[in-house]
Amino acid sequence: MKTPQLSLLPPVQSPAPAPRLTLSPTHALAVSPYRLCRGHGYWQLTFAGQDAVLKHEQGLAYVAYLLLNPPAEPIHAVALTLRSQAVRDQAHAATEVVDPATGKTVPVPNDAIVQERGLGLDDAHAAWALRRKEQELEAILDDESQPGPVKAEVERELETLYKYQKQHPWRAGDAAQKAADSVGKAIKRFYHHLARAVDTAGNPHPVLRPFAEHLRQHLLIPSGRCCARGGPRPGEGLAGCFTYDPPGGVVWTA
Repeated sequence: MKTPQLSLLPPVQSPAPAPRLTLSPTHALAVSPYRLCRGHGYWQLTFAGQDAVLKHEQGLAYVAYLLLNPPAEPIHAVALTLRSQAVRDQAHAATEVVDPATGKTVPVPNDAIVQERGLGLDDAHAAWALRRKEQELEAILDDESQPGPVKAEVERELETLYKYQKQHPWRAGDAAQKAADSVGKAIKRFYHHLARAVDTAGNPHPVLRPFAEHLRQHLLIPSGRCCARGGPRPGEGLAGCFTYDPPGGVVWTA
């Protein structure tokens, strides 16, 4: 009698582990909990992952620029005005115009310069350029490594600059001061609108009021624009300047 032969079954293989999913940097940006995006007449706000819609106002444009472009050091109101205006103009720039000679629609080149500006912006730009030049010359004068002939030439340039400022105070100091006052008032007005915001039931708005407190702590106070009486005042190097100092982990996207 033959002994039956046993056949060995192949060993059962364990299933391969499922691959781990990771979020790419692009996807991480897409779900940013801090977002501020401008539409036509309104802004879409995402603060700490919660959404709200804001009506456009000038103070919001200044705030948006600071949040989306946190400066390494405080920037003057004139620079803030010009930069936020440049962003707005770029976003709403026309891509086609009508040629008055032919009546045909032609595309506008990317590097085209449109000769149409507000007189206030021109004055602000001139005042800011004047101030930057003055700071550059004063820095050279304070530099001990600069030779005597260079400092003598710088002193002559500064004397000419100071004389011009004295003869045209509105273009120099007054324009910069008016810009600082205007920007400060616009930002504070926007902050107060947020701080008093209510929802449809008349309750404190769950998104806008925390956003207002965020701006108070990280924009108004660092800029020396605290709304409380007796609060911090702008220091000598901060007068007329604005900044945004975001807490750790807060990065705004458009």
